[in-house]
Amino acid sequence: QELQLEESLETWDGSDNPQTFSLPPKLIDFILENPEANEREIKAFIAQDDELNQTQWSQKISDLLNNENQETNEDFTLNDLALLGEVGGLFDEIYSSEPINWWQFAKNYVRLGVEHILIGLDHILFVMSLVLLLPPWRRIIKMVTVFTLAHSVTLILGGTNLLTLSGKIVEPLIAASIAYVALTSVFLSQKYPWFKNSQASLGVIFVFGLFHGLGFAGVFANVAPEPNQLLTSLLFFNIGVEVGQVLILALFVPFLWALKHFKLDRFFVPIFAVVISALALWWVLVRVFF
Repeated sequence: QELQLEESLETWDGSDNPQTFSLPPKLIDFILENPEANEREIKAFIAQDDELNQTQWSQKISDLLNNENQETNEDFTLNDLALLGEVGGLFDEIYSSEPINWWQFAKNYVRLGVEHILIGLDHILFVMSLVLLLPPWRRIIKMVTVFTLAHSVTLILGGTNLLTLSGKIVEPLIAASIAYVALTSVFLSQKYPWFKNSQASLGVIFVFGLFHGLGFAGVFANVAPEPNQLLTSLLFFNIGVEVGQVLILALFVPFLWALKHFKLDRFFVPIFAVVISALALWWVLVRVFF
């Protein structure tokens, strides 16, 4: 059974009437997995899929990408349409004029929090970097608790607009935090006592957590409800983020334990640290200069 994800966008056609586009799930999955895909690559994907190739989506894509909003002089992008389409149904529930019950309201925002951290590779890599050396459980709990406290503070402050900071500052710092934790925990903590110092490293994690919280707040701003529901929605969104963190650790820590058990950690963990930090440093460059 084909799932139709619909999102209405206002396109400039001389009137204020929106045009509705319904994207096939296969096409949405491809776009989400290949966010940098251009029009030619998207059309090539459609052409090689018999089911999609029988649709009119190649022409629709051309029409959509070439449709210029004369009011803002900005082009609509297919990626934006797909991202909005995937969560459109959930947003419709949150913004519905018909009241939803408390349980549905809570579930919606918890789900948004979980989805955000699980599709946010930078947050995943930061959490993974914290435990690359597989510290004792008490140490893991302390680090995750400090990170949670920090990002909860700035999520609330940012979500309520009491604290705002440009994404051009926040996003590069989030990427830099990943590289720092990955490199120092694996390569420097053994040689330099300061990096291994428990209190010092917890302090660094707290500072970085503040910027991650502002990143979460930027996402939350897109789905913020009415002011009278703002604090409760922030709470549930934050709970969702914590659930997502637990899921990441529940999958990654046993994997690290298996590597250590079979004495493969000395080989693989440094490779993980190099790959993670290299990707994070690339993000820093991209987010600063592009």
